[in-house]
Amino acid sequence: MKRYDKIAQLLTGSPSARADEGAAWVAALVRQLHIPALAHWGVTAADLPELIDKSTRASSMKGNPLPLTPTELHAVLIRAL
Repeated sequence: MKRYDKIAQLLTGSPSARADEGAAWVAALVRQLHIPALAHWGVTAADLPELIDKSTRASSMKGNPLPLTPTELHAVLIRAL
């Protein structure tokens, strides 16, 4: 969990932030910006294996401060549906 705490600290600007605080920060930002769920764009659970495969090979993923495993990407995408 330490890596998620580090992400929370980067997002919130608080050196003592924990993972749940980072998740709350992101959820509030999504609400504030009115970002629709992936299902709004027609993405279904059946699309996830292809999205994960393409994501792991995308150049943008190489810039992440903490790389995500395919299992972690799946969990993120499930929640984003």
